[in-house]
Amino acid sequence: MIWELHDVDCFNNFVGPLLARREGDQAIVRLQPRPEHANYTGAIHGGLMMGFIDCALFAGAAILGAEGTSQGLTLECNVQFLASGRLNVPLDAVIDVLRITGRFVFLRGLLVQEGANICNFSGMLRKADAKR
Repeated sequence: MIWELHDVDCFNNFVGPLLARREGDQAIVRLQPRPEHANYTGAIHGGLMMGFIDCALFAGAAILGAEGTSQGLTLECNVQFLASGRLNVPLDAVIDVLRITGRFVFLRGLLVQEGANICNFSGMLRKADAKR
């Protein structure tokens, strides 16, 4: 599945496109880092990784069955950087849904590149109101 928004002017399109799949109880969301994702040292920019994580939380929630998240909001996103990410090497967000309530989805995950942990993250999403 390709996770992509149709509004070509939005930030998500700068980050993606993202490839997403379910693997057991986890969602795997893949980004192919491009040269424009680099920081001044030639590694993946930390802000890009945080933006990718935010997008991946929504893709992962949808793939893992959390209804109502496509028009939802990020209420919290915590990121711990563990290592530098490399350009031109696929970057995977491996995501677990911890809990789904009537209004919220709680998730956690890792950014992984060639088996190495790059970031640890957790997030809380608020589902869209039924009226939206």
